[in-house]
Amino acid sequence: MSTVPVGELACQKDSFAREITTTVNKCEKTKAGFDVVLCDTVLFPEGGGQPSDIGTLNDVPVSFVRREGVTAVHQTKQPLEVGTEVKVAVDWKRRFDNMQQHSGQHLITAVADTEFGYPTIGWHLGDLTSTYIELGNAKSLNPEKMAQIEARVNALIQLGTPVNTRTFAGPDELKKEFPDARSRGLPTGWEGALRVIEIQGVDINMCCGTHITNLSQLQAVKLLNVELKGEKGKLFFVVGDRVLQLFQIMHQNTQNLTRTLSIGYVQHPETVANLKTNYTKLQKSHKSILLELAQTTASSLLAGLTQQQKDTAVFYHRDGGGMEFLNVILAAFGEKYPEVVVVLTCVESGTVQFVVGGPADKVKEIGPKIAEAVGGRGGGKGKYQGKGTNVKNATKLEALLFPGSPPTG
Repeated sequence: MSTVPVGELACQKDSFAREITTTVNKCEKTKAGFDVVLCDTVLFPEGGGQPSDIGTLNDVPVSFVRREGVTAVHQTKQPLEVGTEVKVAVDWKRRFDNMQQHSGQHLITAVADTEFGYPTIGWHLGDLTSTYIELGNAKSLNPEKMAQIEARVNALIQLGTPVNTRTFAGPDELKKEFPDARSRGLPTGWEGALRVIEIQGVDINMCCGTHITNLSQLQAVKLLNVELKGEKGKLFFVVGDRVLQLFQIMHQNTQNLTRTLSIGYVQHPETVANLKTNYTKLQKSHKSILLELAQTTASSLLAGLTQQQKDTAVFYHRDGGGMEFLNVILAAFGEKYPEVVVVLTCVESGTVQFVVGGPADKVKEIGPKIAEAVGGRGGGKGKYQGKGTNVKNATKLEALLFPGSPPTG
């Protein structure tokens, strides 16, 4: 049986079709599983910036649908017998989300370009807050302009503006009726029908994707932020159900913050800013105190240095402090006793940090042994430092390196 080409698939003729019954035309084994070609499908193959649909062929999951020329190829982990009938069902929640974001992109693109002078360069359909349109001439795209675009877009949604899908046999037929249709060019190797998505009175755009039939189905559009780089800007947005999802997350976060801070949400920005300022001050104070403690610790270790430690090594361990703390102690030994091997360790957030100092030959010998003992790695010039995950061994290094010798500490 013949295979319906991409451009005229069931999912493109009716974006709201959730399942059809069709026939398996081809099934070939691949490294990833099986490539299945059907007579027709409601599973959209990735294209036009829109991700592939996922769904099932009977009970067999379809993980991806790609376009090869004008053929939709379904990727599965199980084979399907050629000639058998299958029920093709789409993951509707994912599909409708893609439709809302894609149609929303068309609408924002049209308004941003024709009414505000920001042409679309490209777009990306990502997760909840990572979907964006890349615009040109975007230096002037400030919060005020974004609010104007958003208001215009939502006004068109409230009007219930129709969205029509038209199919043409080729470029000549399309140009006769829609000579000014937007297009970023046809995919490499494209042959066959061309589709146009018309937002009545607003936009005409060549597109292979699945779209809503009326702007009211978008519900609402929220422009989030813009990331400017030179003349270009990435305009992040959410459409439809994503607006509600994002609002619910933000509302829950606001409630949690209100309970934690015991203040109203209006006071959140000022209170959090004050907390951040105070936290920064505390961090600086903590660092200063910690370095003073490191210097005191170094003085204590130097004052109590024994001949046995000079002959073997000085071992010191503490919980917390960090590498900067250890390096203060190491520097003190380096100034007074550069010939003494010093092994310093600390544990922070379940990770062992270590540094070894002293004569180069000794450091080269002992450093890798320390790294191995704490289940990590290290390196460096003039000293050997690194990290590991074996917290238990951090306090046993002296016994591991010098078994049978009495503790030096």
